Amino acid sequence: MVNLRFSYTHHVLGSAGLDVDASAAKNVIEALSGKKVEDVIAAGQKKLASVPSGGGAAAAPSAAKAAPAGGAPAAAAPGS
Repeated sequence: MVNLRFSYTHHVLGSAGLDVDASAAKNVIEALSGKKVEDVIAAGQKKLASVPSGGGAAAAPSAAKAAPAGGAPAAAAPGS
């Protein structure tokens, strides 16, 4: 079971140089109170699985990269 106390949480985060918003910390502690750590982690993993993680379509190559080495072949002159 999650058993956090505000004073301990504030001390640990403060020792790492982090500012602690007392109201937000108390809300998190209250929301986690009485829950199993395994259940909280499993619920978090489900939520994270639905978050887009970037990637998307690849960018089109630039013109310089798209042209073959040596440039495009020259067009034949008319009448040659």
